[in-house]
Amino acid sequence: MSRSLRSTTVKGLSWTAASQIARQVTNIIVSLILARLTGPEAYGLIGMVTIFTGFASLFVDLGLGSGLIQRPEIEPEQIASVFWINVLAGLALALSMMLIAPFAADFYHEPAVTLIMRVSSFGFVFGALGAVQLSLLSRELRFPQIAKVDISATVFSGVLGIASAISGFGVWSLVLQTLAQAVVRTSGLWMISTWRPRTRPRFGGAKDLAFFSGNLFLFNVLNYCVRNLDNLLIGRYVGTIPLGLYSRAYQLMLLPVQQITGVSGNVLFPAMASVQGDLVRVKGIYLRAIAAMHLVAAPIYAGLFAVADTFVEVVLGDAWAGVVPLLRILCIVGFFQPVGSSTGWIYTALGRSDIMMKWGVVTAFLYISGFFIGLKWGLIGVTWSYCIAGLISWYPGWTFSGKLINAKFAEMLYPLLPSSFCALLMGIAVWLVGFLSKPLLSVPITLLIQIVIGAIFYAYLVYLSRLRAWQDVRALARSSTV
Repeated sequence: MSRSLRSTTVKGLSWTAASQIARQVTNIIVSLILARLTGPEAYGLIGMVTIFTGFASLFVDLGLGSGLIQRPEIEPEQIASVFWINVLAGLALALSMMLIAPFAADFYHEPAVTLIMRVSSFGFVFGALGAVQLSLLSRELRFPQIAKVDISATVFSGVLGIASAISGFGVWSLVLQTLAQAVVRTSGLWMISTWRPRTRPRFGGAKDLAFFSGNLFLFNVLNYCVRNLDNLLIGRYVGTIPLGLYSRAYQLMLLPVQQITGVSGNVLFPAMASVQGDLVRVKGIYLRAIAAMHLVAAPIYAGLFAVADTFVEVVLGDAWAGVVPLLRILCIVGFFQPVGSSTGWIYTALGRSDIMMKWGVVTAFLYISGFFIGLKWGLIGVTWSYCIAGLISWYPGWTFSGKLINAKFAEMLYPLLPSSFCALLMGIAVWLVGFLSKPLLSVPITLLIQIVIGAIFYAYLVYLSRLRAWQDVRALARSSTV
């Protein structure tokens, strides 16, 4: 990596990491407060609506935003075309969601879904208005400015959500939080971006982005359908409260994945795309990135598996006790999910979204088959099917993507083994601490001791092992202060 690219990437990672940490802490605090104030039923209703609105949100961008980032050169007319396509798509989606809301309510036998979905649909318009600005800022690697906007939007929407819940708004506090975040984020992006839709659009120019963006869009649609089929099946055939439990367990598992891959992917995808002609450099960036990611992710999932019962009891309360077995199952696949999800960087940075789409079809069949089989055993069965499908798809997924950068599976796996071993040892130690402490101490004190001992023990193991990933993280941290 050249010195200028390295410096820009390190700065971007530092700011994005700081943003993600601040947002994660805020989201965790807000989410836990709202969970206690609203309860499983409210989250179940939001989960039902999110299945539809989340799918529809894929049509706002159509993959064109990533195309603007990936292409070495873009014309002003292309940017203007993408902006107006996004805006029109956002308006069309908002109207569509308003029209289908009653049918969604009938499907779930929940009348409240109609109004919730209609109000939530306004988020499509706000999201569409800021999509191009976000892509252009990412292309220019202006991550410090993006980070400040994201933090502001998260804090403001979180405070509004809590205030609404305290005032007795119930499920509507969750709706207001989501809409407020979209409004503040889009407003901030417009403030820091110099681009304005003044150029006359030439929609024919958008065709140049069609091959890459089209395949990426189709992959995202397919991936979304598969990853939300479990929610749809549980909501339809098991019930609202079980869906609330599953949704909460899945969100807890997914939160570290989103934060870690979000920090890395938002910066490394543009960085890898900028040197896409040099596979040696792309491979080097990728291998070092996944080693550092796993160094952070592995102890989170090992520790969360070990403290799941005390964590849920202390943080969420007795009403959420059903989350514990689900969370432990999901932590198994979550252990490697951040690095497994990172294969998308390779496909997108090299412009091979066509291969990404083909692999998506294979994994879709695997997950869909698993969900329908697991449904016979109810909530636990669907959860196990998600876990097993994720583990099965990991090896071929890495193998196919690794070929594009001349990386063998063993080369990609080897850097993860030391941190995996340290994390598993830490998890065992944390479980033993909890087993010995529960009969003697209160549950909150037990959880606090588990967390502190786990963090110290893992840091000590990493220090003794002298992991290269840790050395890379320290080197990047020192470089960012220069």
